[in-house]
Amino acid sequence: MKCSNSMFREYGSLRVIATAAEILGHAAANCLPLPLKGLDGPSTQRVAQVLKTLQLA
Repeated sequence: MKCSNSMFREYGSLRVIATAAEILGHAAANCLPLPLKGLDGPSTQRVAQVLKTLQLA
């Protein structure tokens, strides 16, 4: 949980949850309305790693 909480503080919970939904196939890529932007690159990989660690992906 500490990992996800630190990501929520760093990136914002909406962006982290949207990225997790995209990774898990529950939302289309770039699902957030403009001007909001989802995570990309290393941030997305970090979310994916946390999902894997928590056995959610």
